[in-house]
Amino acid sequence: MQRRSKSGAILLELIIVILFFALSAATILQVYAAAYDKSRTTSRRDIALEAAQDWAEQFIGQTQPHQLMTEAGWQQNEDGSLEMVTGEGVVLRADFDEVTSDAGTLHQMTITALDKGEQVFELPVAVYSAEEVERQ
Repeated sequence: MQRRSKSGAILLELIIVILFFALSAATILQVYAAAYDKSRTTSRRDIALEAAQDWAEQFIGQTQPHQLMTEAGWQQNEDGSLEMVTGEGVVLRADFDEVTSDAGTLHQMTITALDKGEQVFELPVAVYSAEEVERQ
């Protein structure tokens, strides 16, 4: 009779150990899945930031950036802004503004990145074009 209870105790201990390892494995898989998802999101956003910085540099060097961006595949919205979807699925949106004075024009562009509808970052860029002023 003692032999029977001893084997029952060993069986119960074995079931508890198996349950412990199964729960540990499930928890570890969830942690790795979350880390993998976070890594992919960060990678997508880094690529979008790099693309936005490239376009900001081109804005600074161009006299007609709106036309250049349209020719490069940016789509014009009803409000006059431009949008482009990166290869990673992040939407880049460019809004333009100009402030003119007697001394010149300040050209401004703001590039906004949207990832799954959530704003990730905003990159403002400005270029000043001086006008020649006649001296009297």
